[in-house]
Amino acid sequence: MAFIDTLDMKILKVLQTDARKPIVHVAREVGANEATVRRRVKKLKREGIIERFTVVLDYHKLGRNVKAFIGLKVQPPKLKEIVDELSGHPDVQVL
Repeated sequence: MAFIDTLDMKILKVLQTDARKPIVHVAREVGANEATVRRRVKKLKREGIIERFTVVLDYHKLGRNVKAFIGLKVQPPKLKEIVDELSGHPDVQVL
């Protein structure tokens, strides 16, 4: 388990709200200098605490009014075939 301190938590909270916020603005919000925040974000990424920066879509505004989370029990030999099939479908967002 990685060690994170109060500053790391502040940075994470700011980035959860707006992952595109420039580092200089994040630094200002958390009360640290830009170099420190840049170093901390790099460390959080390296340690896997930040996996990726992503976009959250409003599917209703895109005309997709149904959101479904589906669990599948798949035999291991069939996994790749099923993933390939589902990933080719335009309405599948995440596998």
